[in-house]
Order: sequence, then structure tokens, then C-alpha cells
Amino acid sequence: MEIEHLTKTQIVLLTLLVGFVTSIATGIVTVSLLDQAPKTVTQTINRVVEHTVERVVPAEKLTGDELIADSVEKNQKSIVKIYAPFDGASAIDTFFGYGVFISKDGIIMTDAGVAVGFTSVGVVLPDGTRASADRLATKSSKNIHLYRVSIPGKESTPVKFANSDAVKLGQSVIGIGGDGKKDAVAVGVITSIVTESGTLATRTRIETSLDEKNPGTGRMLFALTGELVGFHGATQANDPKNIYVPINLLKPEMELLPPTPIVPVPPVVTPEATSTATTTGETATTTPATEATSTPSNPSP
Repeated sequence: MEIEHLTKTQIVLLTLLVGFVTSIATGIVTVSLLDQAPKTVTQTINRVVEHTVERVVPAEKLTGDELIADSVEKNQKSIVKIYAPFDGASAIDTFFGYGVFISKDGIIMTDAGVAVGFTSVGVVLPDGTRASADRLATKSSKNIHLYRVSIPGKESTPVKFANSDAVKLGQSVIGIGGDGKKDAVAVGVITSIVTESGTLATRTRIETSLDEKNPGTGRMLFALTGELVGFHGATQANDPKNIYVPINLLKPEMELLPPTPIVPVPPVVTPEATSTATTTGETATTTPATEATSTPSNPSP
């Protein structure tokens, strides 16, 4: 039978048959080649297949409770406790509040109502290590203060910042705080977002449904994904603990002032040194004069 006389149906069936036979032959040849190939080649192929399968299979989505637990766990390595005064010994005095690492080199952010009046405080790190932290000079300290703690051989784990301009009413949030002896967590939603009128609306306050009496309401507000949304920023004792300053508004306050330049101090000249220098100069000028007047007194030959 000539191929020109085949019907369309027969041509399709013939194509399927040829493709089926070709695939079987390709599989047989591939398997035989893999059996003869070195182990390094087969291992590479297996890894590629495994990664391809992992990408195709969708990842499991966390439930609400799992998201909360995951967010808290992510940030436990970034939260510190602040005490004052701190004398370098193992004993740390009064607990003032919480702070978070915002950089890998040990810069801690805490609200302006924590350890007021102290330029040096004690901190308890997430692993229980006690250390001192010195206050840093910033361009503004209306809502927050910055401290730096330095521990050789240790790198801090900074928190991740959320875009507080993108949060929405009704969004679930997590408050983390405590009394220093134990940490506490509270879960709620954003109930109000206060903005300033102007060309561009600036969010100045985030209000939540978190219970103000709950110690977990506290200092820091996180999204369910683990990013820092806001900070309490209390400057007065009666500021409600369930109201937070958006993190975008706090970023300008994190800008450090440049170090103060060292101006060389001129040497101080004492009165004795000035008197000695004057006397020495007078002696030096009178000596040649004496020699000059005594020479003509000799009789000429």
C-alpha cells in the first residue's frame, strides 16, 4: 500500500504508532546507557529529577495558628530584654522593656519610653548572654532610641521590616511583649490607621484590637509573615499599649549622626615658660654688646 493512498485517519494512526515505537526504543537505549554510565553522571541526573519534582509539587500552606507560631519563632532570635543600671557584673537591675536587633553589627531599637535617662543599659540576648549596650546619637529620638551591643564572635540576627504603608484594616497582627520574667504573645487585627493630611498621606498611628491589659500587647507589632509592622514608641506612661507607630515612620529616626571630629588642642604655655624664654633672649642679646664695648679699651701698639 502506497502512503499516498492512505486516508487521514490511517495517517494519524500510523503517526501514533511510529511515535509509540520510537519512545519505547528511546527508553530502552537510555536505560542501557545509564547502566553503563559512571556513578557521577547518574547522581547528577537523579538530582535534577528530584529538584524538578519538588518544584512541580506545590508547597503546603500554613494555617493561621501555624503562621502565628512560625512568626514568633522567626523573631525570637532578634528580641532582647533591657535592664538598667548595668555595672558589668552578672546581676542586672530593673527590667525596663524589650528591644529588637535591626542590624547584624548589634544595633538595638527600643521605644523612647524604655530606660529613660540612661546612656548605657544592660541587655539579655536571646541565648541568655548578658552584656552592656551604649546609647547611639541619632538625628531624632522622638519615638525610639538606639543602642549598640558588641560581643566578640557573635553576629546579631536583625528583624525584617514590613511596608507599613501597605497594611490594611482587618489584617491580622501579633503583639509581642512581657514582663521580663516571661514573654507573652497577643493576636488581633488592625482596627484603625491614622494618617496626616497633605499631598502624600503619612501614616502616623496603627490601632489594633489587642487587649491593652494583656502583657503580650507590649512593644512590638508583627505581621503573620514575621515582618515588623510597628513599634509602641511610648513617650508617656499613659500611652495605650495597643497603639503602634508604623515602622516606615520610624526609619528616619534610625539614621545615626556622624561621629564628632577630633579637634587638635594647642599646647598650653605656662607663665614660667614664657618668663624663661624672655630672660634667655635678653641674655643672648646683651652678650655681644659687652664684647663690642670692651674691645676699644685695649691700648693700641
